[in-house]
Amino acid sequence: MTWKRSVHCRFCRNKGHNRATCPTYKEKAASDPNSYAARYYERREEREKNKSRTCSYCCSQEHDKRKCGKLIADRKLAIQTNSDFRHRCLNSFKQQGIGVGCLVDIRTFVKDFPTLALIYKINWDEISYKQKNWNNISSIEYLVNGEVNKYFNINIDEINLDILSNYITVLEPVKLEQVTMTMPINWLDGTSNIKSFFDQ
Repeated sequence: MTWKRSVHCRFCRNKGHNRATCPTYKEKAASDPNSYAARYYERREEREKNKSRTCSYCCSQEHDKRKCGKLIADRKLAIQTNSDFRHRCLNSFKQQGIGVGCLVDIRTFVKDFPTLALIYKINWDEISYKQKNWNNISSIEYLVNGEVNKYFNINIDEINLDILSNYITVLEPVKLEQVTMTMPINWLDGTSNIKSFFDQ
């Protein structure tokens, strides 16, 4: 059994609040600007203003991260860049007929010869313009001999109409409508997974 202490106000002696949030004390301060209660709230406000705060994003001491203008601008630019990147990526998928169910010859990092594989899953939200720095993220999962492999990534430097040509050869492309069958509705706007870019 845990015991929880009730808060008592030092001014009105009632339970459930302290002096700082006491409605009676606030009324007293408002009714007499020269009273001790009024000076008490003035000192509290002054202390709050003088509190040291530093933005965890840009290190400015004039605001916190929630009001950081640089963060807002950088996030807006990141969304636009991500959206442009994903449009190029999707165009490449459509050009080559790459989607869930696509049959390919795929070159792995541990084998120098092509392996017959079936595209099993596309982790759409993990496809981003920053992915070249995310070595542990796999965007496309594929089946080889019934086992799921998760070590195939999309490199931003390969984003063109031959985006995957260095890694896979499409043997049996999917139909155009199947390319986007598993794609999230708002994926192309570039906003999904953006928050993780700026978490510190």
